[in-house]
Amino acid sequence: MNDHENHQDAQGHPLTEEQFEAFWEAMKPPSTPAASLADHEQIRVTLAKFDPIKLSLTIAGLMTEPDYQGNEIRLDWAIRWALALSAGKKTPKKRDLNRILNQFAEDTGVTRLEDPPESVFVENLPTNRGNFRLLPGVWETAGRKTELVMSAFEQLADAPQKKDALDSIYALLTLSEALIQRANLTANINGSSQYGALKLPSETKLKSLRRRLIFTFEELEALGIEAEKLRPFLLPPDASGSLLAKRPGNTLLECFPLTARKNGIAILSPTNISTAIRSHLIETAIEGGVSDNLHYLMLEEARQALNASGFINIPPSPVKEIGGLLIRECLLEYSKGRWVHIIQSMDGFDQWPNASFGSTIEYSKEVMEYFASSEKKASEFAQQRSGFVHGLRLWLPGGWGRGASIEANRPASDLWPLIPIPIFDAAVIGCSGDCGWNDVARLIEQHSTVTNQGFQLHFANGVLNLFQWWQATEYKLVPPDQKDLRPPFMINFDTNLLLETRRAALDAQSRHALPTPWGSYKIVQRFRRQTETDDHKLAFVTTDTIEDGQLLGAVSHGDDVWWFTITDEAAGGDRELAFRTWEALMMWGTRLLPKFQETLSKGNSPILFSISVEGEFVTDDTALQDTISVDINREERQVDLAIKSSWHQFLRAPDNSAEIEIAARVLESADSLSEKPVSEATDFHAVALQAAGSNFYRWRHVFETQTSLEYLAAHGLIEHFSKIPDSAGAKIQSGSVWSIRSREAGSMLTDRGEILEFLDDYKEALLQGLIEFIRYYDKQSLIVSALKSLQSAEGEIRHWTATASAMRAIHGDEIDHEMSMRQLSHTYGVIRASSIIAEIANTEGGKVEKRAVGQMDLEELQALSLMVFEIGDLWFAYKLGQVESDLQISPTGELLFDHQFEEKTLRSTGERLHRLKRQKAEDDYDRRFAQKTNSDELRDDFIKAITAEFGIDVGFMLDFAQYSAELAAQTRKGVFVITRSDFIDQIQSLSDLSRNDIESYVDRLTMPQRESWNELPREWKESDIELARLGRRYSPISRPIIQISDDDVTRLVICPAVIERSAHFIIRSAYSGDVQDDLWQSDAMKRFASKRGDETGKEFDKQIASKLEELGLEAHSSKTIPWCLNEQSTAELKKLGDVDVLAIDRANNTVWVIEAKDLKLCRTLAETSRRLSDYLGKEKKPGKADNMLKHLNRVTYLQARSEALQKRFKLPEAPSVKGLMIVSAPQPLDSSLLKVGDDGTVISFDEIADYFNPESR
Repeated sequence: MNDHENHQDAQGHPLTEEQFEAFWEAMKPPSTPAASLADHEQIRVTLAKFDPIKLSLTIAGLMTEPDYQGNEIRLDWAIRWALALSAGKKTPKKRDLNRILNQFAEDTGVTRLEDPPESVFVENLPTNRGNFRLLPGVWETAGRKTELVMSAFEQLADAPQKKDALDSIYALLTLSEALIQRANLTANINGSSQYGALKLPSETKLKSLRRRLIFTFEELEALGIEAEKLRPFLLPPDASGSLLAKRPGNTLLECFPLTARKNGIAILSPTNISTAIRSHLIETAIEGGVSDNLHYLMLEEARQALNASGFINIPPSPVKEIGGLLIRECLLEYSKGRWVHIIQSMDGFDQWPNASFGSTIEYSKEVMEYFASSEKKASEFAQQRSGFVHGLRLWLPGGWGRGASIEANRPASDLWPLIPIPIFDAAVIGCSGDCGWNDVARLIEQHSTVTNQGFQLHFANGVLNLFQWWQATEYKLVPPDQKDLRPPFMINFDTNLLLETRRAALDAQSRHALPTPWGSYKIVQRFRRQTETDDHKLAFVTTDTIEDGQLLGAVSHGDDVWWFTITDEAAGGDRELAFRTWEALMMWGTRLLPKFQETLSKGNSPILFSISVEGEFVTDDTALQDTISVDINREERQVDLAIKSSWHQFLRAPDNSAEIEIAARVLESADSLSEKPVSEATDFHAVALQAAGSNFYRWRHVFETQTSLEYLAAHGLIEHFSKIPDSAGAKIQSGSVWSIRSREAGSMLTDRGEILEFLDDYKEALLQGLIEFIRYYDKQSLIVSALKSLQSAEGEIRHWTATASAMRAIHGDEIDHEMSMRQLSHTYGVIRASSIIAEIANTEGGKVEKRAVGQMDLEELQALSLMVFEIGDLWFAYKLGQVESDLQISPTGELLFDHQFEEKTLRSTGERLHRLKRQKAEDDYDRRFAQKTNSDELRDDFIKAITAEFGIDVGFMLDFAQYSAELAAQTRKGVFVITRSDFIDQIQSLSDLSRNDIESYVDRLTMPQRESWNELPREWKESDIELARLGRRYSPISRPIIQISDDDVTRLVICPAVIERSAHFIIRSAYSGDVQDDLWQSDAMKRFASKRGDETGKEFDKQIASKLEELGLEAHSSKTIPWCLNEQSTAELKKLGDVDVLAIDRANNTVWVIEAKDLKLCRTLAETSRRLSDYLGKEKKPGKADNMLKHLNRVTYLQARSEALQKRFKLPEAPSVKGLMIVSAPQPLDSSLLKVGDDGTVISFDEIADYFNPESR
């Protein structure tokens, strides 16, 4: 059926093709004001009666009100009508405006042009002379494009025309700023997104809006504006023809938004100030013969703006002029085997001024042929490279404000997909959280997957619109809650999503200009875009000096600005040292400057602190105050801070005296430059400490290395930690369910049996997909990459733990809790995923191809591995009967389920434990600075068990990871590959053990090799390869060395952090006795672990009893019921079991029957479900009670024998007998899930004091 047959006339008959075309022609909005009035002579007659200036100013006044942002197009067109057609003296009233702006706009079809706003209502324009605000109106990214032209123009060679033009535009910007102040508006606010019929304000308000746009000569003079400087922006008297006949954007009003009055100036079009500035500068450059220079400088400014956003980095490669465009291109391998051909272009000034802001030009055939030719060369080059996987083209067009189309002369076919993103839109994406080009590349792949499923996404405003929709749909692209949505289906989403993204980017980047000591302004952006605390919002950085090896940043508060700078040269060429030192001073500045203003001085001019630092760590007897020298230049308001090598030794002091000393010098120097310095007796160290709030506030950390992980970190061998990106997970998940289930089977699963069967199939399909994925990558490369990532995660955990005190002092307890919890969650995800990859790669890596592993490959493998883990974990939870919610499948094939059980159990207990750990890490902070001490003597039976199990003594087990780290330092690789023979030789050279003992230990730690993942050797169990189980005996936690054999050579992949992690796990497991016997091979270790399991239980009983006695209760640990009752033992009483702790509260005549459980933390849904299933207060099977029911049975028995308890403990009357369970760590035993009554209440050991506090109870 054709489109016209889908539409009917008033009688219900299908439209003919001619009728259909006529219908659409009638629906088209007008292209010019003249066209809008073609059949509306009465409107012309009506408008002719009004005073043109009064009418246009009244309408323009509405443009300064946020409530009318959604109506800006009709307001703009009405101004054009007024200026072109009005010739009378009538002052418009509210009813007149209502008729013009509602009835006339509707009748002429102008309202059909209206869309929701895509920009903020007020933009800030940072310049070399300060900050100016303007109204962007309907002009997309008006502020950035205006800044682009201005910044480029200001770099042109000095000339009288340049000075005059700049003086004029700054006068216009000053006028714009004054208008914004009159309207009481702030930068980056949103206006109303409502369009359609507008509701006008009162007559009084309309009059005041009209007056808002008029500036008398006296008012201009008070603003420092020479009226003559505004002459270039006065609308010519003969402008009516241009205003009517030309498309808005190409008329004189965009260039001349002002009008002269007898006693001043009026702003006719406040939203055209940005276009007037651009027009004037472009016109000046063309007339002065320097438009080519301006064109190139605009290209370069746009490149630097993109690089500053973090989206992707474009090197300063050669530039070509093709068909009026300036083009820069480069070919980047952004991840191994993945190439992007980047084309940055900048629109020129051909056809100016006829084709300006209202035009969309078509790129010439010459341009498109060049694009095709360069694409061919780029693709041929990349595809000849080893390991090529695929390529994309990224086109980043930029310009001063007119549109462009590539469709007319675009080649019929493309070798690589073309992704056009306007360069400032790309910069917006770069400012959106952690997103960049890699995420967009994945988004394009995911969009293709969703499209192939039959969903068509209509994103009229390009990739930025798609990107925001992707985020809004939780990275699904189709709303996941629309469970009944089925393809084929067209999805249209609002273009106002652009506004949300652009506003967020503006807030995150916070670009503005700050005054400098040398008299000009510098444009800065926020130092930390994802700021968590208010003081971090005071720190800003410039980006135009980074390529020259200079870091320049500022701390701004109130009217004061402190600048901090350091160069690579000033840090001895050590860029990392330069950054860390500069960062520390910057962040100290955010605390010092407000305190300085509060207690010392105010109203200072900007100050520059220029830093130099010696890098070599020196330990000597230099006094701290002598490790820093200060030189103050009062004229230039510059302070030179020179930090000597000997300063670094004081970073080990627990009182943070090193940083406080520098902070005091900063305060003292700033005070000496103030107009009224304080008394010489001022203790600047005390003021610095007050500003910090705690001597734990520190940014530099130097510890004695106590672990192999710290040793690697000290040698710079741990890579920067990267979490698994959301884009990787989204790409991997998209459509994954539909690979094993047809849509016809439905999107909801409710039957438990069906759910279990589905989850079993799903986890198996995901696992086989992961295995196939891994087979394409070189085994050694993949294992090394995975272990590097795992080691970086361990390093991140170490950093957050070691610096807990500082982090809490910097951010505050609550923000630190949220930040550290979130970051540690990311690290655990990477550890689990990387362990799985390494383990599977040990058997499957490189079987199909031997591709090198890129960062994006690793991230996607990690995302898939985590899915395998999570679905396996979910399967266990359903199998154990603890999760009962239905399963839902999203329209694009992602699995969704109710997380209520997880929230009540796993997450809540994880949060509680994390708070305890953060507090403990802070309590342990001082210990980090102490000399290393000998640990407690180890038990003989433990030493013997270790020897029996591993053939070495426990000391070697702890040293082995350190030896591996020392070898890593020698190779300068955090994870290294070495032949087995060489490794054993080098370990032997560092230790006193025999080669045979070392060989035996290395073999014991080496992961067994198998022919395939699915093949199980005779002694293995299915549970040994159940990836959702933690602590498996053949996984990297138990077998941290991975063997790679080629021909007769056996090589080992050595990751010191994984070896150290394994040693800690083994020792902890043996001492706790809470792991299954299959982890151990020797009888001696099995006996020890079993014995320790009993001992730790008894020890925990004693801990509880001791704690209760501290609280004034009488407590007895590990007692039989006959002892509690002072009776003879019977078979019945033996069957009830022992009471772990019996506590007597004599003050309240209460006896507490306490069950003590030394339980480790549940880390997964499966572990949570297993734990919960043992504490439901039910029989597991006939005659076999679970742990909770055993406890409740004891409580019930003793409640019935309260009189015997009275007699036994000489209580005044029969006591109240209550039950309680106390666990060693927070557990997922939520009362709403257990439903066992008060006697089954569960608390953790750290909650005892609060629980037994009468006030809290």
